[in-house]
Amino acid sequence: MTRLLRCYEVNSKLRVLIPTRRAWYRLVSAGTMVDFENAMARVAATDYLALPPYVPRRETLRSGRRTASVAIEGKRYDLGLFVIFQPSEIVSLRYVQRLREACDRVAIYIFDSWTSRSGALLRYRRLWELCDHVFISFPRTLTTYRRMLDCPVTYLPQAIEPTTFHAGRTERPIQVLSIGRRLESVHQTLLALSARDDLWYHYSEFRAPQAINLAESQILLGRLCQSAQIQVCWPVEVTHAVEARSGYLPIDGSPITARWFEAAASGSVVVGARPTDGEFDALFPYPGFVREIKPSSPPEVEEVVRASLHNNDADMRERRALAEYVRREHSWESRCRTILEKVV
Repeated sequence: MTRLLRCYEVNSKLRVLIPTRRAWYRLVSAGTMVDFENAMARVAATDYLALPPYVPRRETLRSGRRTASVAIEGKRYDLGLFVIFQPSEIVSLRYVQRLREACDRVAIYIFDSWTSRSGALLRYRRLWELCDHVFISFPRTLTTYRRMLDCPVTYLPQAIEPTTFHAGRTERPIQVLSIGRRLESVHQTLLALSARDDLWYHYSEFRAPQAINLAESQILLGRLCQSAQIQVCWPVEVTHAVEARSGYLPIDGSPITARWFEAAASGSVVVGARPTDGEFDALFPYPGFVREIKPSSPPEVEEVVRASLHNNDADMRERRALAEYVRREHSWESRCRTILEKVV
């Protein structure tokens, strides 16, 4: 039975179907996937097909429970777009009946296109054969994915929802904000500094936390970013060198994740280290965007943070200009338009 969540009427003749897991997928970082899916509804007439929770084969053998199937009935679409984190998550399409019959074209967007996860391209080859185009957010893995897939593969950077991430808040009560990846040595320095100088240092307390409601969680994240004078950001290869991250390999380079777009769009000062990928400067054309700090030097960390709390008007103007640039050029809506232009 078809379970279409809703359809948006927009000024477009294009019709898009988005199979979505938003009803049960609870990883907090998946909030940006919801932003992405919602943005398509502002570009094309969009229906959302609610996917059932995936039941792994091991669980089926143990309990007899199976992943339910859903069918697309009665409508035709110009494009079916499935947004996933890992390549293995394409397995959910196995349980969508009549996908190719209902959709003229099928595209996949992969957030974490790690080289180490590319085995799923072979393991689920029959499902990848359903695709007309695959988009990945890590440029250094393009060669691997193009070699292993028969359809076109295009690099398309991550982005933000401009109504959630912006620099319009005048009061910024949070002095320092650290969300996601962090270096423990710098974190301890910031804890000591916040206690000594009575700063509001807001930081993540859990790894891979689960959200009660993804949309509400994303709104809260936006509020935190808008309210922060300073945001601490680290490239994945920097934190990986201290504490290995599952999935990442040095061959993956220096991926530019959503955190950089969120921080830039919020107009905060960013301290930490900039990704070494050459694409970074093209995406964020502002030399002073990231203020580098040496994790091994607590006095330098404190000096940079204190100096960043007292910015002049010129610094503020440049950060607001960058924020507007990111919100204009790197919105999920603009990414959706690119997908439609390339695939439909």
